Amino acid sequence: MPRAFVAVPLEDPALDALCAALAATGADVKPTKPGQVHLTLAFLGDVPDEGVPAMGKAVDDACAATGAIPLQLHGVGAFPNAQAPRVVWAGARPSPPLDALAKRVRDRLDEAGFPSDPKPFRAHATLARVRSPRGLEGLRAFLAARREEALPLKILSRVVLFRSDQGPGGPSYHALHEARLGA
Repeated sequence: MPRAFVAVPLEDPALDALCAALAATGADVKPTKPGQVHLTLAFLGDVPDEGVPAMGKAVDDACAATGAIPLQLHGVGAFPNAQAPRVVWAGARPSPPLDALAKRVRDRLDEAGFPSDPKPFRAHATLARVRSPRGLEGLRAFLAARREEALPLKILSRVVLFRSDQGPGGPSYHALHEARLGA
């Protein structure tokens, strides 16, 4: 039974460079692998393989009337906060079209019998996970210096249903279905 989530891929050399810079802070972090930075719209958890076609149709239905969405990434921060970071993220400026897309994706998946995580949608891209408190001073300095950093403007044009496979080197993501925005 694969773990699944629906996300917008954010492949970008600048985001990959941020992930690499996090590793250079001396903090005990696990950066997101190059090319795997994404913005999660809905986390589904463990789902049966036979559910993939219905989930794909739900994603298609949610994306059908949505055009490409410009998204301004802005700032680097941490959950739950910079003093006790567990997840380091790149933030996004408010985007009503993105918020509406995330709601439609979650609603269509729920209608298809695949409820997503009930946490409210917060547009962000995970850059790294903090593994231990070692080196937090360097990480805190990194976060303070980049809190207001302008990041790439992205044009979101596709939504992907991903499978997440856990391995010794961390998770790897595999596309199960793709829907195009503006198609």
